[in-house]
Amino acid sequence: MTAILDELSVWDKKITRKIAANSSKQMKLASFFAISGNAPQWFIMSFMFFIFDLFMSRNVNLLQMSLAAACGLTTSMIKFLTRRKRPNEILAKSYAVDIDNWSFPSGHAGRMFSLAITLTLFYPRVGWVFLIWAIAVCYGRIALQIHWFLDIVGGATIGIIWAVIGYILREKFFVLFTPISEWFPQILK
Repeated sequence: MTAILDELSVWDKKITRKIAANSSKQMKLASFFAISGNAPQWFIMSFMFFIFDLFMSRNVNLLQMSLAAACGLTTSMIKFLTRRKRPNEILAKSYAVDIDNWSFPSGHAGRMFSLAITLTLFYPRVGWVFLIWAIAVCYGRIALQIHWFLDIVGGATIGIIWAVIGYILREKFFVLFTPISEWFPQILK
């Protein structure tokens, strides 16, 4: 078993180094995408969509924000248990939150894939845009050497699982949160 894990680790490092940015142009592009998946900006944008009732229904918006939070909790707990070091810890300090010292699994990948899959399930015509965005964020995280390739795969898997669970349980979720969605517009009047 140890031999298999060693081989997997070597393969993971090899793939990550191939994806890592080599030029300043690649670094700028990777940085843009990596930062675009940060939680604060993402939650602010989602909250603005919620307030102004843009793009998606308030219930779907609350669902995707809840799923992102669930992904965040899940990835944080797993990071605490695994304590895998980042590929480039010095560079990672520029892009990772101080309290987020560990690499596996990627919280960005989890959050972005939960968003992408949720929106693809609810809005198939535009969901592909979010899938491309999620992949671009994941590319940025690897290219900047903040995450190993398998960190991204782990985070994306968690995000997909949460999105599917959310979609399956959506009716129960909507019943629970519909009063909030209907009550909130009354405040704005």
